[in-house]
This record gives sequence, C-alpha cells and structure tokens, in this order.
Amino acid sequence: MDNEGKTLVAFVLGLAAGTLLGLTISPDSGKRNRKKINDSANDALYDLEDAWEEGVERIKEIADIAVEELEKYSKKMTKNM
Repeated sequence: MDNEGKTLVAFVLGLAAGTLLGLTISPDSGKRNRKKINDSANDALYDLEDAWEEGVERIKEIADIAVEELEKYSKKMTKNM
C-alpha cells in the first residue's frame, strides 16, 4: 500500500474514532446521536467513493500511458529489424 492509501485509511479511521468518541460523550438523545452517526457514516462513504473514483481514473491514465509507450517501443523495434 502506498502512502496515499495509508493516508486515506488513517483519515477514515480517525474520522470514525472521532465521531464515536464525540457521540459517546455527547449530551444529545439517542435518536439524535443515531442520526449523527448515520450522517457521519454517509459522509465517510462519499469521501471513500470519491477517493476510489480518483484512484480508478489514475490507474486508467497510467494504463493509457503504458500502452502508448509500448506502441512507441514496438514501432522502434520493428524499424530496427
């Protein structure tokens, strides 16, 4: 796992831990706390989905670059034969 992935995991875990800690010491009612937990979980899910989509796009870009480079290399090799 690269540094970006580790940072994302640390962020999500920190978000979850902070949310749970805040809710356990919160003076709000159980119903309100459950709504806060649900809202926080949804926010974290959206953040994770965004990070996933960015990762997929980056992989596609890298794959496109690799294909272009392989095509260049192949053309160069066929010229030299």
